[in-house]
Amino acid sequence: MIEITIDQKEFMQGEPQLLTVKLSEDLVEKKTVLPRALFKKTNLTLIFAEPVEPMQKPEDQAIVAIPKQDFYKGIAAYLINNYFNTHTPATYTLKAVLKTPEGSIESKAITYTVHAADSSLEEEAFGRLHHFPWANYVSNKYCGDTFDLVHRWPESRLAKYCDYYSGRFLLEQRDYNGALEKFENVITQNEPFALTSDTEVQIAVCLMNIGEKDKAKKQLEKVQSQYKQTPATEDAQRKN
Repeated sequence: MIEITIDQKEFMQGEPQLLTVKLSEDLVEKKTVLPRALFKKTNLTLIFAEPVEPMQKPEDQAIVAIPKQDFYKGIAAYLINNYFNTHTPATYTLKAVLKTPEGSIESKAITYTVHAADSSLEEEAFGRLHHFPWANYVSNKYCGDTFDLVHRWPESRLAKYCDYYSGRFLLEQRDYNGALEKFENVITQNEPFALTSDTEVQIAVCLMNIGEKDKAKKQLEKVQSQYKQTPATEDAQRKN
């Protein structure tokens, strides 16, 4: 069996749409793996009820930053709008199809809605992000979009995501102290949301790289305790 869930049922334009895919125990026992990305030839496919265009510049970018040779086992998370152009206001229905040696397995379908920005502030904030998909901001600052949005529209619903991706960019640049500051802002300034658990993992990565090994270990133990049965827990176990 394969199960898919989404972190929200309703999204504003621009918000990352986090899909979690979980395999049943029998598939895990057969060493079935889930890919770290969806656009290459993999054993996992997302199928929409109505055709949806793929993003113009898809990135091979998982939510959790793990080495390219690794695969998730049993559970994985993907940002749908890193791969498909689902920023357009509409109702989307999709299912996942997993190919195995015994044949294909389909999940039950899920449905969610994307609505337009609901205020002039949110319209302006959304308009500042010119370089979707979100994964692009990991490797490129792109005119400072994410940094500028947080500075100009700190009350926007998109600000917490921008802080997260600014942190991911700084981490990619090996500015570990700068990244740590961004990730800590995500945790301290927001209620828990879709990217909170991975933010906690990235804090541990930053701590490791600035020599705070004991703090990093405690941080990973916190993730394993607080976010059970999530991709973040899988990643924390791998790093701890």
